[in-house]
Amino acid sequence: MADVNSLFTSVAHILKHIKEVNESVISTSDTAFGDINQYFTETGTELPAHLLRALQMQDILRQQLNGSTEAINLINQSIAQYQMALKADSGLLEESLAKLDTKLQHTLTEAKAKKEAFAGETDNEDGNDVEFF
Repeated sequence: MADVNSLFTSVAHILKHIKEVNESVISTSDTAFGDINQYFTETGTELPAHLLRALQMQDILRQQLNGSTEAINLINQSIAQYQMALKADSGLLEESLAKLDTKLQHTLTEAKAKKEAFAGETDNEDGNDVEFF
């Protein structure tokens, strides 16, 4: 059982790192967006179409990072619950893992639905689609 708890702890640490990276990228993106917006506001220059598209893509990336951060939070909450259950009753392990699997599958289904619901232009110039979480 200590191995399972160790596994959950390792996964939680990895997810925490990914969440921190996501938050750092979002913050950097927001700063860049603000700087670009400030420049065009101060100069009164109209935003060229290619820069407008780039800012729209930047917003899409930000939304996707937020989505993955939300999923990480849900997974971490579930892991914490399962670790508590392991301490309380080792017989709950199998049932808890089944519930975790169900929640993870639900999270994946929701993420795919959000991708499908997005109606914006997402093709890159090289023909590759933007990958959504």
